[in-house]
Amino acid sequence: MQLAALQNPKKKVDSNSQSRTKKEIIKWAALQCFLKFGFRGTTIAEVARVSKTSKPLVLYHYKITDEILFELMNDWATSGKTTTTNLLHDKLGQSPDELILAILDATILWMREHSQMAQLTPILFQASAEIPDVKNFLFEVFESGRKRIELLLGQIPHFSKMSKKDLKSAAQSIHCLIFGTSLYVLSQGTELMMDSTHAFNRRMIKNFIAKA
Repeated sequence: MQLAALQNPKKKVDSNSQSRTKKEIIKWAALQCFLKFGFRGTTIAEVARVSKTSKPLVLYHYKITDEILFELMNDWATSGKTTTTNLLHDKLGQSPDELILAILDATILWMREHSQMAQLTPILFQASAEIPDVKNFLFEVFESGRKRIELLLGQIPHFSKMSKKDLKSAAQSIHCLIFGTSLYVLSQGTELMMDSTHAFNRRMIKNFIAKA
């Protein structure tokens, strides 16, 4: 799915597929329901009402709301990974520490473009306590980001001398700064704080890399 469709569900993702467009509208409606009613408070009937479709049509695409939540999460994570990969490709040749800061910039941009999905984060963690697949997926997404940071840190002389355990810990600390704090700010619906959070994280990461 193209996440842009969630921002504008009336925009056709595939002009030759009315069914696909309906599915995007259903997902957009489900996102609104999850944000308003929570994970277990969202029902197929409510999604049908908000999407102005019908319960049979929603059930044609999704048997339970868990499936919609998982697909939204997967779409969002895929979009973020693509954004970061493209940015790193465009910045080939820059130093590892500059690339780590570029990952921060890409993450902030991605979250701002899809702020509603970022606000869904508490719902995802709630669901992860009940659905092992969601818990495992969130862990895999976090580990993927951490490993990317670890690979870049390993190219910086003073980090390359660290033990594998310490390097992993350093990468985890930076990844939490890049992803965790920004996500928390947006999940609280305070996008206006993103500029100061972004600047703060940049300073923290620079200092961390320089003094490690």
